[in-house]
Amino acid sequence: MQKEAFNILLQIGAGTKLLFLLRWFWWRINAYSKIVAMIVALVLAIYFEMILPKDVLLDYQKLLIYYMEIIHYSFLQPSSL
Repeated sequence: MQKEAFNILLQIGAGTKLLFLLRWFWWRINAYSKIVAMIVALVLAIYFEMILPKDVLLDYQKLLIYYMEIIHYSFLQPSSL
């Protein structure tokens, strides 16, 4: 149980790191993007850790899914300018 909780916390942090870097360079990142990134990272981390079988996806594949969702939402919402 503790290992699963630790893995979920690591995945949440990994899912939001790209957004915190992109906000300095990309004008489409705003507060909505940050909120969605945290929610998506939480939901996907729980899904990857609790529901999905362990050996289905590699770590870099999980990160790509996180990043695709965050970038996808950034294009759907209004810009911060």
